[in-house]
Amino acid sequence: ASAAPGLTYIVNSAADSSDANPGDGFCETSTPSECTLRAALEETNANANPTDTDTINFAIPGAGIHTFTPTTNFPNITEPLSIDGTTQGTINCAAHQLAIEVDGQSTNVAQLNFDSMATGSSVKGLSIVNSSGLAMLIDANSFTAQCNNIGVRADGATQGANAFTGIRVNG
Repeated sequence: ASAAPGLTYIVNSAADSSDANPGDGFCETSTPSECTLRAALEETNANANPTDTDTINFAIPGAGIHTFTPTTNFPNITEPLSIDGTTQGTINCAAHQLAIEVDGQSTNVAQLNFDSMATGSSVKGLSIVNSSGLAMLIDANSFTAQCNNIGVRADGATQGANAFTGIRVNG
């Protein structure tokens, strides 16, 4: 049986700000109406639906590639979650041209770490580059990854190698 649908968070900023009030059901930093990837991850972990699959979509104003450069590690993902970068603008999975990029040049472990409670999670349409650790660490069962660039920038052509294995699956 699949998890019930959970809450949907719309990331509208490539900033790296935290959620102002994790667990209130709203992705919003201290800047009114701003939802960052970090804030959406924090909100997902803190809300009261640990078995429902939450969704993170993207609607950042402006054309082109939007790059997230976290200054610290993202929180471990502790609930089922679907992260869908294909919701941002025009992308071309066949040509590996995406619109959302996570550049880990400032952190030292897995950019996205799905723990064992995140069973049924998925990541779609992300480019994860320049991590000095893993791009993704999967400790969850029934995980799906599709249309992602691991170690290749969102333009689909430029290398952005991660220091270790791109994706490590333990689940």
